[in-house]
Amino acid sequence: MKSNKPKIAVIGANARALAKSAKSAGYETYLVDYFSDLDTLKSADHVFSMQKNPLEPNFREEYSREKLTDFAVEKLNGKVENVLLASSIGSDSGMIEKLKNYFKISGNNPGQVGRARNWEILMKIFNEFKINYPGTLIFDSFDTLQNNIKNLKIPYPVVIKPSVEKEFQTGLIDNEFQLNNFLDDAREKFKFKNKELRGKILIQEFIEGMPASASILSDGKCAIVLSINRQLIGIQKLNAPGRFTYCGYVIPAKLNNNLKSKISKITGKIISELGLVGSVGIDFVLKNNEFYFMEVNPRFQDTIDAVEKLASLSLRPRHASRGLASYDLAIAKFPRITRKHRNINLVEEHLKALDGKLNINLNINFANNNTNNNTEKYFAKGILFANKKIKTGNLSNISNICDIPAEGTVIHEGEPVCTIFAEGKNEPLAMENLFKKVKLINYRQGN
Repeated sequence: MKSNKPKIAVIGANARALAKSAKSAGYETYLVDYFSDLDTLKSADHVFSMQKNPLEPNFREEYSREKLTDFAVEKLNGKVENVLLASSIGSDSGMIEKLKNYFKISGNNPGQVGRARNWEILMKIFNEFKINYPGTLIFDSFDTLQNNIKNLKIPYPVVIKPSVEKEFQTGLIDNEFQLNNFLDDAREKFKFKNKELRGKILIQEFIEGMPASASILSDGKCAIVLSINRQLIGIQKLNAPGRFTYCGYVIPAKLNNNLKSKISKITGKIISELGLVGSVGIDFVLKNNEFYFMEVNPRFQDTIDAVEKLASLSLRPRHASRGLASYDLAIAKFPRITRKHRNINLVEEHLKALDGKLNINLNINFANNNTNNNTEKYFAKGILFANKKIKTGNLSNISNICDIPAEGTVIHEGEPVCTIFAEGKNEPLAMENLFKKVKLINYRQGN
């Protein structure tokens, strides 16, 4: 039977949450993804997976943004007009440029994305508005960096990362010898894949502190900080394969309101100067209560699940007398609002923002501002990685997990097994509940 619902497609390497939100918003949803987990297959009306063998996926060998883009065009062309972009493809201006030849991109265009990932532009903004950022050197190629390796003006340890998100793995480098080895290894990997480096190479000062992010909604004039989140990076209990491997989050981050307000103003200014719209994010580090910018993600963030939950809780009438609303980029003040309870759908709010209809009632960042409030809730998400090659057992009957592989799926070392969610009345309890679930899953796998 033909559906009368409007159609929308979601494209991403792991876009289950975004597809689920789009479907909940009332769209006939098409999902193009690498993964084909049990719940991913149910998250949209039509699912197309890149996996050659769902019982033995090999993400490192089978996936690239270029392959995903070509696969999406093949599967969606002629079926759907509007697309939403998730994961790193939404931060890749080159892939967006290609996709817009076939679809309407319901998000930031290639020019906006290119500005958001251009560190020459970013540093001009930061210097003008006195925003902290790590000392940064920019190189056009691996060879150019290697030729200047003895003249780096940033002391070790340094961070090396690409300007194009996930073009190569971010690394922490302690000395010149390690940097030479990193560059030789990176060159070999690009040569093996018969691929040219896109974008530039960044050498940055290593800022040690609490990694965090802001989930933001913008119509280009007004930006709302939906939540400020603690990021889980390189967590050993989740078998993170690298020092900078993203492993999940805790929402909201435990911060005082003065610091929240400061972060909201800074991130709002950055989004305004870049002209970004819709659901976007900014990663940063907090060191001694000081904000240090890390990067802009001009796309949906990984925080969709928890932001929708937290927003729906925070907009109930019991919070009506609390907090602050949106950061108006034009007049720089926080208007008071009256909240009415309803379930929040981030895709719906994103599309409204693109049309200039930003819902200022959505600022939930200050909702849980009473540190002694027993009704507070914290949401934790952890991505569990395989610490060796494994064959999964039956995980479908374990509560509060997502991205569930079919029983008997072979997971290679360093690749994700599943996603775990936990709640608690404070951050330590949420994390404790998360790691309890990790132990249960490891037990089921015989670890």
